[in-house]
Amino acid sequence: MTNIQDLNVYEFGLSHLLLPASIDENLLLDATQRWQSCYEDMREFMAGTPSVRTVINQMLQEHLTLDGERVGLRFLATEARSSSIISLYEACLYMQQHPFLDTSQVPEGQLIHLPANHRFSGYTVPMLLDELRGLDLEQAIKDAWTRHFLNNRAPRQPVSCHARATELYKIHFEASGDVLLAQGSINATALNPMFALIDPLLAAPGSENICIEHIVLKRPAADARVLPGSWVFTLDTDQPVSQ
Repeated sequence: MTNIQDLNVYEFGLSHLLLPASIDENLLLDATQRWQSCYEDMREFMAGTPSVRTVINQMLQEHLTLDGERVGLRFLATEARSSSIISLYEACLYMQQHPFLDTSQVPEGQLIHLPANHRFSGYTVPMLLDELRGLDLEQAIKDAWTRHFLNNRAPRQPVSCHARATELYKIHFEASGDVLLAQGSINATALNPMFALIDPLLAAPGSENICIEHIVLKRPAADARVLPGSWVFTLDTDQPVSQ
């Protein structure tokens, strides 16, 4: 059997495609190098952002005065399963993911490592789970990220995290567009609206307004969900996306 060499594929954004016969190799090489450097910088940059675990533990401490890693729930053993312990952090994450869970059907258990005289000392497991359900994790994450990006300086940079994120996204979009241009997959006219959006100084006088829309996933018998980071760009002279 003939051995076929595996294709190298970038982890994100760009891949080695079958290129047309006529390509701008210099632009392709330059854009690819810019994109790869931006990708590595973005990974380093995002490593310092607040994680979901960090935000949940901060939220539990702020709203419930509880340590999300120490306080937990112990579920007793039954004929079908052994005993188990989950942290308050894990319980909170589960309730945020399953907001319609009927807590009255949760297996028998008990709260462990509650501080002395805490206001939840007399709570049952279902009562505590209902408290966790009522916390607004989505807003807590937004608030934590807003504080981080506005108040902190970017790693090894003389600018804020917000300014650095804007810079990296601009580099990413420009490099991605230049790759398509170098490959002949798109022409410069089609890319001009995107370049004008990320750098208003490039916008020509009288340029059309640009509509930016999120892609929404509509599932049968379920709520519609916006796909974060998935955008559709259309000029105001074009038909908006409707499906």
